[in-house]
Amino acid sequence: MRKALAFLLPAFLIIILVLCFMRKEKHEMVKDGLYVIMDDEMQPYVTFDSKSNTWRCGAGIAVSWSIGGIYSQKKDIITAMNDTGSDEIALFKVISENKIKALKVNKSVFPDEKSWIAEGKTYEYNTFNNAADADSLFKTICSASDALNMSKETDTVVFENLHCVSGSEIWDRFYQSVSSNSLASVLCAYYYTLDETRVSEELYEQEKDSYPVLYFYLVEYDGEKYTVKVRDSKSEEIEKHDTYKYLLHFTGEAPATALYSKYDNYVLVDDPEATWEGIFAGLISSQSGAGYRHCTVYQNNYN
Repeated sequence: MRKALAFLLPAFLIIILVLCFMRKEKHEMVKDGLYVIMDDEMQPYVTFDSKSNTWRCGAGIAVSWSIGGIYSQKKDIITAMNDTGSDEIALFKVISENKIKALKVNKSVFPDEKSWIAEGKTYEYNTFNNAADADSLFKTICSASDALNMSKETDTVVFENLHCVSGSEIWDRFYQSVSSNSLASVLCAYYYTLDETRVSEELYEQEKDSYPVLYFYLVEYDGEKYTVKVRDSKSEEIEKHDTYKYLLHFTGEAPATALYSKYDNYVLVDDPEATWEGIFAGLISSQSGAGYRHCTVYQNNYN
């Protein structure tokens, strides 16, 4: 009996030490190892194997995150794989605490520099992660109501009848990035309803079945130009796909006839000298082509 206890005690102590080490590794794995996207940041990830009742730590562990991507880090190199871990999507080098550079990308997934990941480009973690979320949601086909709910649950700037209801901080972060000439992207969701008290009875009857409707605006900046794509959430068709040189910010008092008192707008244009008055005049003009070529991507009307 004593011999058995003498044998079991060291084994028990070894098990305790192993468990303590694994718990320590769980909390201290901050450099090498597996990372996932959580709260807009790449964070260390540890998996728990319910069959063996053990924690598994370190590089090489595969885990999926919500929009289908696996990230493993070895020193300053991050490898991005597809959601099964079978194909490498991209290879990144860590430049600083919040910046990574794309060293290599899978051309079958990201064919050219217009893709949201391009070789040789530098990204901030937050804009890189937001780009993945934005691209995934932009491609989702669903009803306006479902699109609205999903937009509010992700990093999307959401507008209801031209009033920003959530995500203004996401837009501010995007604007700050592009203002410093950093690559960035942002997704805006415009949700519209038809108020029968503000339109004629005839128009309401004609259009009521078309509402509610939600339009996605995906805006991307590659360091030189802006690209915007617009799509109805219920359709695969891209209704608008254009490029512009500048993003201008306009704020001010609304016309006396407007249903709101103030506006806060960001507009894509080719002319850096464009004014909101000139853009608005072109919108209400009966002449084709009047005003500036533009696309309003952030339009917040409020009282």
